[in-house]
Amino acid sequence: PPPPPSTPLPLLPLLPPRPPPPFPLPLLPLLPARRRRPGARGAGGRGVAAAAAGRRGLPAGAPGPAPGPSSGGGGGGGGADDDEGGLTVNVITLWYRPPELLLGQARYGPAVDLWGAGCVLVELFLGKPLFVAKTEAEAITKIFQVIGSPTEESWPGHTQLPYWPLLRPAQAYPARLRELLGARLPADALDLAGRLLAADPAR
Repeated sequence: PPPPPSTPLPLLPLLPPRPPPPFPLPLLPLLPARRRRPGARGAGGRGVAAAAAGRRGLPAGAPGPAPGPSSGGGGGGGGADDDEGGLTVNVITLWYRPPELLLGQARYGPAVDLWGAGCVLVELFLGKPLFVAKTEAEAITKIFQVIGSPTEESWPGHTQLPYWPLLRPAQAYPARLRELLGARLPADALDLAGRLLAADPAR
């Protein structure tokens, strides 16, 4: 009789560990801070963040857009205009969605993609997503636990966003990005991440 089929040997444990791919540090000064161009009105999740999330092959059940604050779930969103002339806030996979979209801002531009680029940059060094969450409330809390809770000085007008009363965390958090990531990211990459992961899209 033929021999029983052998159990496939997992190859991953046999591969030598590889360091994180080097980031082109000389290009860091050329990349902008997370700034919105005046009058910009982009398609949000169709840029860097959505493309990166799609290429990554997110695991089954990775949260995506849902109509307003919800439990997450689903795939990537579009960027279509809503009935009132704004843009839908339900774009970009939840783990890469910036604070202004989580809080319901309907007018946005390239800044949403720069936030996503910051998430992907950190993920390259950590080997895992930075803001894993199942709901918008959990996502905004995890973001503020890293970058700090916004104030009217650091992000003017954020308390006027539609979902702020619903999603605001129960407490204020200090900024801890450098404390949490300083040992894992090179100094230049850490500085860039700090600029890309700014709560205020205009900064």
